[in-house]
Amino acid sequence: MLWYAPENVPDLRKQHVIVTSTDGIALATTTPLAAKGAHVVLAGSNALEASRAMQDVEAKVPGAQVEFMPCNFHSFKSIKEFADSYKRRGEPLHVLINHAQPLHGQVGTTEDGFEVTLGTHYFGLMYLTLLLLDVLHASGRSRIIFRSSPMEEYAHDVDWQDLRGKYASSASDPQTCYHAALYAIMLARELQYQVDGSGIDVFATHPGTADPELTSQLSWLDMRKWRLAFFQTAFGQTDKRGALSTLYCATEPSMEGKGFGYYGPCYNPLMVLSLFKTGRRRPYNPHAVNEAECRRLFDDSLRIVNKAAEKATGQRVNLDHIKSKTARRRLFEDPGLGLELTGCNFDRCTLLGVDQQMAYEYRTLDRILERDDVQKWLAYAVKQRTVPKQHAKSQLRYRR
Repeated sequence: MLWYAPENVPDLRKQHVIVTSTDGIALATTTPLAAKGAHVVLAGSNALEASRAMQDVEAKVPGAQVEFMPCNFHSFKSIKEFADSYKRRGEPLHVLINHAQPLHGQVGTTEDGFEVTLGTHYFGLMYLTLLLLDVLHASGRSRIIFRSSPMEEYAHDVDWQDLRGKYASSASDPQTCYHAALYAIMLARELQYQVDGSGIDVFATHPGTADPELTSQLSWLDMRKWRLAFFQTAFGQTDKRGALSTLYCATEPSMEGKGFGYYGPCYNPLMVLSLFKTGRRRPYNPHAVNEAECRRLFDDSLRIVNKAAEKATGQRVNLDHIKSKTARRRLFEDPGLGLELTGCNFDRCTLLGVDQQMAYEYRTLDRILERDDVQKWLAYAVKQRTVPKQHAKSQLRYRR
């Protein structure tokens, strides 16, 4: 589908948007949003850069509702202060666009002990998103977009022993940038499961070859830097075109209720020539489509985030208010898995007739329970005292 901004962006008056960066593709994202009447908050740590960005937007869109709120993604304390400040305003939040922060050659670790790339591009954005989930949920239909990169394809295996990246081989190791792109997709996928049914849609996007972070982590003494710089110069596209996939997921009315998805130009050496910047893509990295690994990454990352947040702010992130709304239970598609009811294992197929096709169609407990055959089985199980009545539904869950 051919989709361009601002022509195809709908009327966004009374819509509130947070964009977590102030330059490049983030700025190209902000301008069409403001042109259609959205109230945009730019979150970043560089006030001077933000001032220039707002002047640029206002020059193109007179009367644009754009403002800056300081948020240093190197610090969980600063992120918490930003989220609290936004909540005190009493305003809704309809779209949260998580753009990677410009690093400008920074190396080392963040204030909370994360490798700087992973800390700002992944853990910091994850923490902010979790803090704002209650506002997004209270605003009705809302969306979360994580910007990734085509470089997710080149990320090696997930380093489960060092997700923080503290033991990266070197400060300029591009694998940290590649992993941050991969983790963003995996986080978006699992977060959609966690908030399913709450009115929040989660997407991941990539801009194609309009991504400055492809080379920012490499030294000019590294030949990979020269090759990537040449590729971007020869085949790169403008920030305006790179922002299309993000704008599409953030504003397109037909995308309501369609999370999770990964959107952007097709993966090929000439992405700049592609007219279709908003198509749904399948990530090339196998970890990004592995449901079990996405869930493990989310669980492990949440523990890390809570530990860092408790140390920095004295408070942990609480997701119960979202999970309790959806009452979600994971349904695995793998054949041969058992159904667990209060400690009793049963064959899934003989009890519920759940085959792989049904597993793809019904991904939440609520939807499974709507089936007549499931209701009949539950009534039979209670009558035969297979399970206690009070646990018949609450303890119905799937496990590996």
